Amino acid sequence: MNVLALGPLKKCSRLNRGVKCRYRGFDTIHGKDVAWNEIVVTGLPEKEKQRFVSEVELLRYLDNAHFIKYYSSWYDASQDKIILITQIVTSGTLNNYVRGKQLSMEVIKRWSLQILEALNYLHTRDPPIIHRDLKCSNIFIDGKTSTILIGDLGLSTRRVDSKMSIAGTPEFMAPEIFASGVYDEKVDIYAFGMCVLELITKKVPYSECKTILEIFMKVTKGELPQCLDDVKDEEAKAFIMKLIAKDAKRPSAGELLKDPFLNTIRECDKEFIQVDPTNVSTFPLFHGRTSTKPSWKARKPRFCPPSRGPSIGAPPPRKSPIPRLPPTVETEKGKRGNSLR
Repeated sequence: MNVLALGPLKKCSRLNRGVKCRYRGFDTIHGKDVAWNEIVVTGLPEKEKQRFVSEVELLRYLDNAHFIKYYSSWYDASQDKIILITQIVTSGTLNNYVRGKQLSMEVIKRWSLQILEALNYLHTRDPPIIHRDLKCSNIFIDGKTSTILIGDLGLSTRRVDSKMSIAGTPEFMAPEIFASGVYDEKVDIYAFGMCVLELITKKVPYSECKTILEIFMKVTKGELPQCLDDVKDEEAKAFIMKLIAKDAKRPSAGELLKDPFLNTIRECDKEFIQVDPTNVSTFPLFHGRTSTKPSWKARKPRFCPPSRGPSIGAPPPRKSPIPRLPPTVETEKGKRGNSLR
């Protein structure tokens, strides 16, 4: 294992390869794992270099629980690398879950709710921020807390003009991007709709197309992906149709957070959280049902013989003195690392 120490940070094992090489790092001051990202900019076009710089600057600006946290960054002139230290996520992306077992609709709803909260945060900045490359492989999940984290902000941009460059992944790009290049933050809603479609059907939208040109022709003509026919849940299908509607009729992230399709899961969460532990007669089960008594019987404890003290030959237990705790010390919150120049 290659270990590189730099101040309070240590670079350890490699997690992936590519232009952006990611390692598992360790913060020796705060005692936690971090993601050590190395971006080799040697030979990259100026546009690609600017993309990575923009991603770093945007991560520094964002302050929301559904985005990967920024810790530090710097430029290593000796190796012509940008070093970016962020929160580490080891549970993978939604793309990993698409390849696995069939997901329940409840899980998809919970994830959708969090993705919309993240998009609503981006779109309500001044000026609004457009992700432009939202897809399942860019949406991470913290397996311990089931928290959705949006990543790969390299193509994100602020909406200062309606005329912008074409950017994104063709299968997830809205028709207005292909047609005129005049678009706003609602292209992220369209891409989110394609993500929901992929989570339900386990198929990449427009996978029937063999070339990008075929995708372009279908999308601009308003032809829907074939896998939409595989969605059997009518409520889910209606929700997806709202997301991929024409840009003029496409709702905002804020409006979608109030959609009945997602409000059902919110009500379930609300009932489950607001349980009165002293009143078992109103204990809510799933889907809002109640039960006066549990249907199972409590097991009787097995007989255990009384303790006969320590084993023969064992030393007597020693009483440890209770240590005195030091007074609480308040520390000033540390400042973020140096920004890229």
